[in-house]
Amino acid sequence: YPPEKLDVTDAPHTDGSVGTLAYYEPWGDVVIFYGEYHPNDALYELGKVSTGSEHMKEISGEMTVSVIEE
Repeated sequence: YPPEKLDVTDAPHTDGSVGTLAYYEPWGDVVIFYGEYHPNDALYELGKVSTGSEHMKEISGEMTVSVIEE
């Protein structure tokens, strides 16, 4: 969970494809998609996995996310 709620003004909704990092606004948590999901207007895209998204279903436990600004 981020230390404070994120401002989602003008933030894009996510398509939820595998490897997408998203923010679920009602609960204030960050999620990463590893499989199919049902679209939800409360999910906002934060970014996407740059490499290795094909291995998302194999990951278990905790992971560290680094932000790379382009």
